[in-house]
Amino acid sequence: MPMNLFASMTGNVFAAAAIALAAGVTQADSPAVMPPAQYVLNGPLATGRAAGPDWAKSQPLYQAYPHDGWSQDYTAGSYFRRTEALLPALKEMGVGVVWLIPVHPRGPAPGAAPPPRIVPTAQFQSTSPYCVRDYYAVDPHWGTPDDLHHLIRQAHKLGMHVMMDMVLNHTSWGNPLLTQHTDFYKKDADGDIVQADGWRDVAQLDYGNRAVWDYMRDMLTHWVRDFDVDGFRMDAAGMIPQAFWQWLRPQLLAVKPVLLLAEDDSPRDYPAFDMTYDWSLQPLLWRLGRGGPDSPAATVLDVWLLGKARDFPPGAVPMNHLDNHDLNREDVLARYGDGYRAFSVLTATLPGRPMVYNGQEPYAPGDRPPMPIPDTPQKLRRARNYDFFRRLLNAYRQHPALQEGEFVKVPSGHDEAVYAFVRRRGRDQALVVLNLSARPQQATLQSDALPGRCREVFTDTRHDLTNNASLSLEPWAYRLYVK
Repeated sequence: MPMNLFASMTGNVFAAAAIALAAGVTQADSPAVMPPAQYVLNGPLATGRAAGPDWAKSQPLYQAYPHDGWSQDYTAGSYFRRTEALLPALKEMGVGVVWLIPVHPRGPAPGAAPPPRIVPTAQFQSTSPYCVRDYYAVDPHWGTPDDLHHLIRQAHKLGMHVMMDMVLNHTSWGNPLLTQHTDFYKKDADGDIVQADGWRDVAQLDYGNRAVWDYMRDMLTHWVRDFDVDGFRMDAAGMIPQAFWQWLRPQLLAVKPVLLLAEDDSPRDYPAFDMTYDWSLQPLLWRLGRGGPDSPAATVLDVWLLGKARDFPPGAVPMNHLDNHDLNREDVLARYGDGYRAFSVLTATLPGRPMVYNGQEPYAPGDRPPMPIPDTPQKLRRARNYDFFRRLLNAYRQHPALQEGEFVKVPSGHDEAVYAFVRRRGRDQALVVLNLSARPQQATLQSDALPGRCREVFTDTRHDLTNNASLSLEPWAYRLYVK
């Protein structure tokens, strides 16, 4: 019988092993932990009710980031319009939530001088979207307020939602708050405003001042009420006191059931947030993606998952993803090797919610920069992985088992290379079988939890899979069977 570990698992040994493996430590150097061949997760991470608003449960995320790789006819002021034009194709692809970059004016005001003794001019002139100059304004480089309104209205007409990226930990050195509310900022022993930890181009806000709390609440409420935004991705959320987030959440929900995503990977983020990043999965997949003798066994995913399941509270929803704007795309995607699609399947079938970062649609192993970014509906629909993501994300949307179902690990006879599991909720079931190796494998699935008559998502073929079903798997094969 599969083992239910939620009642019995103690200590931190699984999490310690996962951290060691994610950091690149070899199995020989890791704690001697062998995960069970069969187990069931039916509590945290695989719960009967995921955190967050009901509308968000079945909604994969898509980060729409205006890359340099956008075509040559990209012009300033077209980000909102171009993103809006992509909406129908994104909806067909299965996307439910479009995540916009910070839309505010950036950096210093034109012609402004840097404050004395704080940052060199080069940092002061930063134009990163995460150097916010005015929380209430829209940067004309991205478009107009009317463009943003129109984008959000069109998304809602299509049954989609829009999430804004918000930077509440720090501001640019050009933000008027620096002179209008100097008490909003942290200061050194000499009374000078200090830079945020790790970033010389931004000034650190002081959440010891409750007036900062009120300002941020009012500002966020403005975007919900006046622009009908559906949620926020909170940048550097772990650097802001948890007490603020816990205080803020009910006040935003009193306006509208918004989705709150923390750029943080900690159990403490719940219940103030509905979702958190998962920063630990990618390093494991990079190691698996090597596909050689130095790659870990596929069972490292069990070690990782069991540690997450024990540490996170009921309802926690990790954002599963392979890439985002904080990673070096050309280097990161190459690390997944030929397992890129198999690993993408994991992001939509492991407990959590998938996020696709724009530019993943045309990628293939071996691609080198510059990489084209689909910035028109025609390019998006023609992209190499468009149909792959369309099938994968729509399967997530259509099957509650993938959104909130329990997780049942399935032995394959070759668990060092083949990773198989069932997700189920009521009568809804999904079976995932992945060959996470560069060699063909013959898997024998040993579980009474197999779905029986089912359909394979990527080939649209019918199957009858019961205990001891045998599957021939090519290198890096991915199969998703739904019932």
